[in-house]
Amino acid sequence: MKLVTPTENLHARLGEFKALRLICESGFDGVDYSLFHLNGRDGDDCALNRPGYKEHIKRALGIIGEYGVTFEQAHAPFPSQLEKNVAYNTKMLDILKRSIEVAGLADAKMIVIHPAFYKHRSVEKNTAFFNKLMPYARDYGVKIAIENVWGCDRRSRIVPNIAGSRSDTMLKLLEGLDPRYFTVCIDVGHCGLVGEKPEDMIRALGGKTGCFHIHDNDNKQDLHNLPYTIKMDWDPILEAIADTGYSGCFTLEADRFFYNMPDELLPDAVRFMNTVGRNMIKRIGEMKERNG
Repeated sequence: MKLVTPTENLHARLGEFKALRLICESGFDGVDYSLFHLNGRDGDDCALNRPGYKEHIKRALGIIGEYGVTFEQAHAPFPSQLEKNVAYNTKMLDILKRSIEVAGLADAKMIVIHPAFYKHRSVEKNTAFFNKLMPYARDYGVKIAIENVWGCDRRSRIVPNIAGSRSDTMLKLLEGLDPRYFTVCIDVGHCGLVGEKPEDMIRALGGKTGCFHIHDNDNKQDLHNLPYTIKMDWDPILEAIADTGYSGCFTLEADRFFYNMPDELLPDAVRFMNTVGRNMIKRIGEMKERNG
């Protein structure tokens, strides 16, 4: 099992290439290439939106290659689509296509993409949406990992009204998608936000899971903090991962752990994240051996 972490917040603090070096020097096996800046902080100034984007990716590959590290997955910008927002949806579809291309050029095995925000017939509409992206996944040799996310009600409260919020609608969504090009990213911190225990979702999806996002939450807000620092009960979660026989990437999407830390503490903070992740992977291995 490879230990992985995303680039997003370190990129924002240090710049992309320094962030990559810090992740590698901290002992991680792989990188989750965060692509949110394609539609966010940097917008049109983002290097991946400019004509030299392929050379930029080659440089990034060269940096992590010095350490024997790989881009294991990427994460596309979101929201993927917004119901009835035609201008946004047209722009976003192009951004998602570029994201899939970038993931392929970076030799990532998967790209995480959120379901679209459709209030009605969400499963059917998301099936059609993801099937629009399938040819790009095929052409660039990347598998799309659909992440379990939530929707909001009229009072902006978190509710499970989006396809894939819970295991039952995720399974229905997968029924209409080709398993050669689609899998699931289980974000364990998102499960409790919609009233499902992470261990239940892990067992329900079983071998359909392609990757994980690991972080701690309080089941009220999406906090993305380091495991063992907030509320979640990790023994049942790790046990469920062990029981399913999962052996893919273990991605610590817990970068709010160092949000407020000064830059001089970042190396220690990222190394400590690595230590926590290694301990969790070790415990999963021990559980697998114990359970036969």
